Amino acid sequence: MTPSDLVEALDKHSQWLQNQTGGSPADLALQSLYGFDLTGVNLHRAKLTGVDFSQAILLRADLSGTDLFGANMLNAKLQDASLKGANMRGAQLRGCDLSGADLSNVDLRDGSLLRADRKEGLALINSDNRMLETELADLSGANLSGAHLAESAIVQTDLSNAIMRDTNLSGADLRNSDLSGADLTGADLSGANMEGVKLVGAKLSGTNLKETNLANADLRGADFGDSDTSLANMEGAEFLRSKDNLPKKIQDVLQKHYIWIDSNAARGERADLSGEDLSHTDLGDVNLSAAVLKNASLVKTELQGASFLMSDLTETDMSGANLADAVMAGSNFAKAKFVGANLTNANMGPTDLLDAAGKPTGREWPTNLTEVDFTGANLTNTNLRNALITGANFTDAALIDTRFGEADVKSAIIDKDVVKKLLGTA
Repeated sequence: MTPSDLVEALDKHSQWLQNQTGGSPADLALQSLYGFDLTGVNLHRAKLTGVDFSQAILLRADLSGTDLFGANMLNAKLQDASLKGANMRGAQLRGCDLSGADLSNVDLRDGSLLRADRKEGLALINSDNRMLETELADLSGANLSGAHLAESAIVQTDLSNAIMRDTNLSGADLRNSDLSGADLTGADLSGANMEGVKLVGAKLSGTNLKETNLANADLRGADFGDSDTSLANMEGAEFLRSKDNLPKKIQDVLQKHYIWIDSNAARGERADLSGEDLSHTDLGDVNLSAAVLKNASLVKTELQGASFLMSDLTETDMSGANLADAVMAGSNFAKAKFVGANLTNANMGPTDLLDAAGKPTGREWPTNLTEVDFTGANLTNTNLRNALITGANFTDAALIDTRFGEADVKSAIIDKDVVKKLLGTA
């Protein structure tokens, strides 16, 4: 196709779109537009089957509703272009820059394959399983709302800040993709493999997470809203949910406990969160003094500056939790787990017993750490003065400036050289 033929086709297509006399829809099927600068071109509803757009510049182009079946978009620049509702089955997208593009309701057909990263790129497989070699497609900020991507494989793809509202990704393979800041509101992620994905700050309210694999995913700051995360596999995932994302019954228990604390037990109700899952939650500075949390899960929970004064945390799992500067004096932690937890500057020493008038009685109540597992925990400058530590496991724990006071270190599982140093018999 000569440049003059293309100009004429574009002019007639423009007239057709405006219902002007002499206009006709553009039919560029199988034409070679290699390297053409078509910035801002309007080809809405044009026939572009098998067209060669490789190396072409299509910035802000309107390709919505077009038939791009089998089109070659090798290294094409489509930033901020509109491909809304286009038929892109079998389109080759190797090196295609689709950042900021609108691909909402695009037809990529079930079983298509998209595979992308900075080295491997993006690939599609259409329904007849014909592999199309593609690489380095950028879908950051793209609009894929309502797109049909069920059973597709979107491995190591950059979808950061993409808009994927109501997108069908059921059974899709999204391993190690970057969906940071993506809007997945109402998306279907059932059965999807999202192991190792980045969903930092993503919106996932109303998503279907049935049998979704989010193992080892980075979910920090992700908003799951009313989505049922219990249906997904989150083993090894890194995330912090806000207190607002806890089940309502737990929020109610916490609220009543705060009232109970503030009113000196005159109103409200002491919290009993035995067996509850508070893992991966931001509870920094929370006051759960005198609360009951037996056998609860606080794995990787943010608890810096929290207060657990005279609480019952028997067999509670606080592995990987951040308890820096936390006050836990006088509490019962028998058989609890602090594996890999950060207890820097935490207070697990004794607490003063008070009389009915709230005045010190001169007696102290020690913290019970019997058979507690501190394996790999950071106990730098932690106060363990006079704690009950029989059978407590301090294997590989950081014990820099840890204060044991009169605690019986010989009854704990602790390096012999450390014991000698503590007892002054090195």
